[in-house]
Amino acid sequence: MNLAIIEDRELDLLYLKTILNSKGKNHNILSAGTIKDGIELVENNKIDCILLDMHLPDGEEIEAFNAFFDRFPHIPIVLLTADKDEKLALQLMGLGAQDFLIKTELSDILLEKAIIFAVRRIKTENELRELNATKDKFFSIMADDLRNPLSLFQLSTENLLKEYKYLPPDELEEFLHDMNSNSKNVYNLLENLLTWSRTQRGIIKFNPDIVSLKFVIQNNISIYEPEASNKNITIEADNLNDIKVYSDSNLINTILKNLINNAIKFTPENGKITIGLTAKTKSIDLTVTDTGIGMDQKTIDNLFNIAESISRLGTNDEKGTGLGLIVCKEFADLIGAELIVTSTEDQGTTFNLQIPNIPIEDFEEI
Repeated sequence: MNLAIIEDRELDLLYLKTILNSKGKNHNILSAGTIKDGIELVENNKIDCILLDMHLPDGEEIEAFNAFFDRFPHIPIVLLTADKDEKLALQLMGLGAQDFLIKTELSDILLEKAIIFAVRRIKTENELRELNATKDKFFSIMADDLRNPLSLFQLSTENLLKEYKYLPPDELEEFLHDMNSNSKNVYNLLENLLTWSRTQRGIIKFNPDIVSLKFVIQNNISIYEPEASNKNITIEADNLNDIKVYSDSNLINTILKNLINNAIKFTPENGKITIGLTAKTKSIDLTVTDTGIGMDQKTIDNLFNIAESISRLGTNDEKGTGLGLIVCKEFADLIGAELIVTSTEDQGTTFNLQIPNIPIEDFEEI
């Protein structure tokens, strides 16, 4: 473990180093004698924990603590002092210190435990902070994405109520088509949001059985062909052998549904979507390839990151939130599969779901 000791007294520093590396421990210990030098040390090294003396030449107590905590809030700080000041200890712990130790009471076991628990606590705190920030940002994005189509749908129905008697049949049909498309977008968004929330709560489980991938693919093609035909997009199945896997049919079906829906959204009119199935030694590769607008590397890198996922419009201005692909990635993890993305801007994208290949003779043994 990389430790930074900020201590100006040579004897105290030597004592700390001695007990930290006793009984075969092998910490990497760096030290500084002032706040200024300590900050520079931590900035230039990867530090796991800071051991901070409360009385330094250029600052004491709260001033010394704040100098480090303000700059390095994600690194645990264990405070060291010769004074038994419980009031000060509680105050500093309330400000963010992980522990407060009296130098004259130190032992190798006490100090080691304090460091280990401090590192664990700050790691948990950082993870919770990041998770809450991510979810706050996500729900903020989702609120906007949900509000816009609902507002548009409400406006459309109001206009239709006022004008339907005076609209020519062709304009009325176009109006209804737009409303239907908008309602589908809202439904898909809500369905993915509910599915994602269930995965976060651990409600969705992996329930494996023998799955015919050919059946799953053909079923989804029949469902999405009408939607694809509205953009004159063809959906083809390439080399569909009757390959079976030991996996969860519901999770695979949801993944494929979202991948096809995504391909339709980002493929221009007269485009093509190809679904492939290839058996390999260690995996069954289910691929969805489109001739769509593609993505740059930055978009690919953030595709499954809920905090960074970018909302993009489809080729016919279809609204996209990126939530469906996040669900795909989480479901792929549930079934032990890899979801690999390759894409070229203005040429198209391929999603490759690599499902673990369990030999057919092993099905009965599982």
